[in-house]
Amino acid sequence: MVTSESSVTIRPAWSSYFVFYTAAALFLLGPQVNPQYAPYRTEGLVICGLIAAFVILRRSTTAYTWTDGVLIVNNGIPGGRDEEIPFANIDSVELRRGLTQSALGIGNLAVHLKSPQGEVRVLYGVRNPKGLRDQILKRAGASSGVE
Repeated sequence: MVTSESSVTIRPAWSSYFVFYTAAALFLLGPQVNPQYAPYRTEGLVICGLIAAFVILRRSTTAYTWTDGVLIVNNGIPGGRDEEIPFANIDSVELRRGLTQSALGIGNLAVHLKSPQGEVRVLYGVRNPKGLRDQILKRAGASSGVE
């Protein structure tokens, strides 16, 4: 988490890419464990490297920042762009996570917008999602005049 006087920036937790680590391990260790796939060691290493590069690139380009009145969401590659969401436009924030994410202490936050009706922006793989949800709702309530 990067903090300055006027803004806070959060990136997805490294542990949120657990499924990618598992896939990389399978491609790396599969040819070692199963002699039938031994000829594919090089391909396994290449795929493992591509997965690692994707995880690093995805995490480094994904950022969730809030300033005094705006939540800025950039979900990174592909097509990463900053989307500014005024806190006054946040209707609710829903915590979404499965068993693995709960065990790792991470989760996804679905930010439901007032306008356009029914639109949702997701903050993926954030650490301490309950605390972050409460902070966002507190800022949203303060922006709309409700406390």
